Amino acid sequence: MIEIFFQLILMLGLAKLLGEMCERVSVPNVLGYMATGIILGPMVLGSVSHDVPEIKLFAELGLIFLIFLTGFKEGNLSEMMNHKRSIVSVSALGYIFPFVVSFAIAMYFGWSIAAALILVLAVSATDIGVTVKTMLDMGRLNTPLGRTMLGVTILDGIVGLIVFTIAIAYIVAGNIGGFEFLKVIASILFFFLFFFIIRRVVPKIVQKVGFFSVEESQFAFAFVFILGLAITAELFGLHGIIGAFLAGMLLSRSSLADTDFISKLSTMSYAIFIPLFFVWTGLLVNVSKFTVFPLVIIVGVLSANFVGAYIGGFIGGMKTHDRFSMAFGMFPRGGINIAIASIGITLIDSAGNPIVNGELGSTLFSTVMLLIVVSVIVGSLLLKSSLKRGS
Repeated sequence: MIEIFFQLILMLGLAKLLGEMCERVSVPNVLGYMATGIILGPMVLGSVSHDVPEIKLFAELGLIFLIFLTGFKEGNLSEMMNHKRSIVSVSALGYIFPFVVSFAIAMYFGWSIAAALILVLAVSATDIGVTVKTMLDMGRLNTPLGRTMLGVTILDGIVGLIVFTIAIAYIVAGNIGGFEFLKVIASILFFFLFFFIIRRVVPKIVQKVGFFSVEESQFAFAFVFILGLAITAELFGLHGIIGAFLAGMLLSRSSLADTDFISKLSTMSYAIFIPLFFVWTGLLVNVSKFTVFPLVIIVGVLSANFVGAYIGGFIGGMKTHDRFSMAFGMFPRGGINIAIASIGITLIDSAGNPIVNGELGSTLFSTVMLLIVVSVIVGSLLLKSSLKRGS
């Protein structure tokens, strides 16, 4: 136990130090967290292993809380209604173009369809954090462009999780036309039916729990509900992050939204669990896999992302300069991409065999990590430049 505590101290201490260094040079702290994992992992010091059960538990809780907080803060569909034409067109083409291009590249390099799908899912979705922070810093978030960009990233995240759910069902079943696949799809539909049934009941329960005399009863109920819905999603054949995201959307419409619940959970999550998740992902990185393939993927994905988002903006009636800003704002990748990649490399098929073998899984994960670094730096710089020219 002392050894585990020592490893946690190393991971958290170095993560916060490198995260602060990143913040000071206007780079997202997530890069510092991942760098911590690379430094402490087998590639450099070898002080921490990614397969330690206690550390993996902390990391998995970090992933659940990260996706929950995304659903709680960003899952409000009503934000999209005033700009739905441009939001739908940009989101659709900005997702489809990188999806198709990355799949074609993976197939050209000889990847299996299942492995290619996992890669595609991991590189296609955009991350809201960097773009929103840049828009806030520039004072442009509360503008038509800012609201459209926020709506695009919200819709992109929701659609990405739906596509992820269906694709994982196909990958695991191994036969898209088979009875096994139909059972998985039916299970998915039953889960969303279950969610539809409880969505009106849970806010009422939250309100009643608020009258309990025992301290932090609402917080405890919400904590249980988050993990409970994540477990329920797993029981229905989905991944727990689907349940966590929906739990966030549901609780954001309850009386908890008017309390300091989200502040307390954010403090706990961002202080401990979420940094440990990103450090854990850094432990999985193999820098020897930074070869030609990741470079081709990065150029292909970001180019396709730009073209798709720009055309989507044109179809949506956006101004020329706003289309450039929108396209650059769609570049950054982050937490959701790491989440999908980390899930994808652990999948097994219906026969119990790994979908992605160790060598290919290492290449896949390292490709996603490098894409995140490049997309965050390039995307934020180009977006800032574009916003300055347009102001």
